[in-house]
Amino acid sequence: MTQAFETLPYQEQLRRLNLLVESVLPRYGLRKVQVVLLQYEDNAVYHITIPK
Repeated sequence: MTQAFETLPYQEQLRRLNLLVESVLPRYGLRKVQVVLLQYEDNAVYHITIPK
């Protein structure tokens, strides 16, 4: 049985969010981008930089 996301330790939540971001961005044609987590409290906010 999978543990509910909100009950996971903070670091495990971050790890899973990062895996999600890495798997979703290519579906939008965003490859080889720089991803920086700006904030994670109520929401996760990322800054995505696309190379020129």
